[in-house]
Order: sequence, then structure tokens, then C-alpha cells
Amino acid sequence: MQKYEQILSEFEKGARDSGKSPENLPKAIELFVDYGTDPKESIDNFMKYWAGALIPALFVNKIYTPEMSAQNGKVVGPDVIRNHACISENPEDHIHFVKKYMDLGFTHIYFHSAASDQISFLKAYGKDVLPALNKMG
Repeated sequence: MQKYEQILSEFEKGARDSGKSPENLPKAIELFVDYGTDPKESIDNFMKYWAGALIPALFVNKIYTPEMSAQNGKVVGPDVIRNHACISENPEDHIHFVKKYMDLGFTHIYFHSAASDQISFLKAYGKDVLPALNKMG
């Protein structure tokens, strides 16, 4: 969470330096989640398709193709994914996970799931998780 606190602090400084009020600006984050599926299958899907997104090199080096991203992602193990994502069949786990980012000040939260059945994920998350988050603000 310290990394995100630093990002928001730099964001606020940049906004103020440019004469803007950071309180009035959206603060967005994309969170890796999976819900309602077998956790092992979820981790396997993240490793197969999105592990490269967890490597900082993707954002600071010249990685131009999905193949290059996949190659970098091979160093990512299941524990890294577990530490960066909320993969759980329990809606309370997701609510707690997302609330930490809301409490930091993020105002726009995008959920990224590598579920093999996106429609089922969206229906379940929309029914079991999102209403509770919406009540929180």
C-alpha cells in the first residue's frame, strides 16, 4: 500500500503545482480480482495471460508485443499474483480488499478479472460485491 500512498502523494503535489485541486480530480486504479471460480484456476489464468503486467519493466522498458510481455511474465509465480490480487470466493474478502484503496482516496476503481467466463464473473461480482462497495461511497 505504501507504493499507492506515494503515487497519490505525487499526484496531489502535481495537481497543486499546476494550480488544480486534487480533491476535485478523479483518482483511478485497476485492481486484479477474481471471484466465484476455483482459486487455482484463477491464478493459472492470470499467469497465462497477465503475469507480464506485474513486472515493472513492462512500463519502463521497450516491451512492444504480447510475446515480450509473456516472456517477462515467466518470472512471476503464484505468490506474486496472490499478493497483488484478490482471488477469493468470499465476497467479504473482495469488499475488504477494495475498501483499502477507497480509503486511500481512489475514486474510480476498475476491476480486472482473468476469469475464463467473464459473463459469470460480472453477474456474480455485480450481485455479491459491487452493491456493498457502492453503499460505502
